[in-house]
Amino acid sequence: MRRGEAAGLRLRHLDPLRNRVRVAEAVVAAPGGGWIVEAPRTKLSRRHVPVSPTLMGQVLDFARRTGTARDDYLWGSGSRPRDLASFYRRRFAAAARVAGLAPVRIHDLRHTYACLMSHLGHRAVEVSAWMGHANVAFTLQTYTHLFEDREHEEQRCARLDAAFLSER
Repeated sequence: MRRGEAAGLRLRHLDPLRNRVRVAEAVVAAPGGGWIVEAPRTKLSRRHVPVSPTLMGQVLDFARRTGTARDDYLWGSGSRPRDLASFYRRRFAAAARVAGLAPVRIHDLRHTYACLMSHLGHRAVEVSAWMGHANVAFTLQTYTHLFEDREHEEQRCARLDAAFLSER
């Protein structure tokens, strides 16, 4: 998810039965300061994003421990959303340093998600939809390196099968 989409995530947007998150709101900077909550700008940005059952369980456990109500923002203060920029500066960057990681942006988590989904064998068109991209060409252009190895492996396997079958 994009930073503003993650900031707009409410408990009611989680679907634990299907292990997915519905992207339905985004937090954007208001002219003159503060934050506005609005629907994502494009139809493709309004989507469902699959998450692991373990992550879903951890987020639901966090919500239970913090008393998050159904309409509350997960990363805000109850009914008030907050932009994740301050969270990044105060918590995320510091935690990455303590963990000995190179500087990591919140947006890098989005790229990591695309990498993992690709590595797990999901097609570019699926990853594109989950990322909210306007078309799969953008996904392929941005993440070409993710899909190249898989295509190479499929071609290699096809050649091996052809060689094996021709020996019979």
